[in-house]
Amino acid sequence: MGRVFRPQGVVMTAGEPPGVRARAVVETRNAILEAAGRLLREPSRPWSMEAVAHAAGVTRVTIYNQFGGRVELIEAVLDQVVARDRMDRLLEGTEALPPRAALRAAVTTTCRFWHAERHLLRRLFGAAWPDPAVARLIARREGWRRDQLRALLARLQGDLVDGVDAERATDVLLALTSFPAYDGLGSLGDEPDLAAGYLVRLAGGLLSAPDPA
Repeated sequence: MGRVFRPQGVVMTAGEPPGVRARAVVETRNAILEAAGRLLREPSRPWSMEAVAHAAGVTRVTIYNQFGGRVELIEAVLDQVVARDRMDRLLEGTEALPPRAALRAAVTTTCRFWHAERHLLRRLFGAAWPDPAVARLIARREGWRRDQLRALLARLQGDLVDGVDAERATDVLLALTSFPAYDGLGSLGDEPDLAAGYLVRLAGGLLSAPDPA
């Protein structure tokens, strides 16, 4: 029986059912993502396409065929952890909450994500300075977070203190809840819900509504 190759570079036997091929493709992709994420969380280990390929038990060609390139692989890892930690649903369930409760929910979700992925994010934010491609990736992610916070504060426009508009409030909240700010909290960052409480108190200065008991 003839031998063929999946587009991802995994050898298979011709005539295998499509379902078997599809499962193998998914398994290969997941193995690459797991290896890439694991290496990103271990700052003492080198991170390169070759290192990821070795850790995943595949070739570099397989990774390029699956993801297209280094930055695309990093973005796929981020997509995976963002979905797992529900960071992609930052405002879910906040629509009917009072102003400070909505703010607390969004900040708490953010802090829990920063805490859960602290080691991975430290490496990426550290790599962003010398690597323009990674810096652009992080900027796009922060742009999405800015849009979410802007949408939240637009709903709270009537609760902002006099003299503060939604755009300036968004700038303040984005900086206050950024990963570098969270990572600078020291031991407080080991308790994300407690850290969120402190940040909400600081961000509460943007709102005129009283804090619910």
